Amino acid sequence: MLDTEHLPADVSDGEKLARAIFHPFHIKKNKLKSAAFKAPSGRNDVSVNRLLALTSNQCKQKAKEIERKPHKVFRGFAVISAGNVRELGSDVLDSRDPPNYFGHADIIHDIVLEKDQAAPPEFNHRLNQMAKAARFHSDADPDGDTWNGDDLTADQPE
Repeated sequence: MLDTEHLPADVSDGEKLARAIFHPFHIKKNKLKSAAFKAPSGRNDVSVNRLLALTSNQCKQKAKEIERKPHKVFRGFAVISAGNVRELGSDVLDSRDPPNYFGHADIIHDIVLEKDQAAPPEFNHRLNQMAKAARFHSDADPDGDTWNGDDLTADQPE
């Protein structure tokens, strides 16, 4: 883990990102939906954790802060590299400044969808490709306070 003094502001292509996954919005039958990488209405940013700076437990703590039971239930993380995101046509930017937190980044899309606006087919394709490129890590105890799943950083570069 890197501390605040050593975490680069630039997110390298090889860096792994963890996206909190909530049921029923992001996952169905243990398979990621394209909505996992879709920005909220009126925005172009998708919140992710930088695994170079945060432990799995810290990522889960952040996810639990935004969980809204019974409508938004934490299930695990989708892990994708910044390079995959960029290859598919979006970008990744560090966003550690308040109101966010150290180790926070955003996937930045080049499109903003308003509420009830249909996404163009090419954008839907991009979101589907991101969901396919990501690896879903399920938490065996999603209600617990600590991460209870496989290692999110197993293939994280040094």
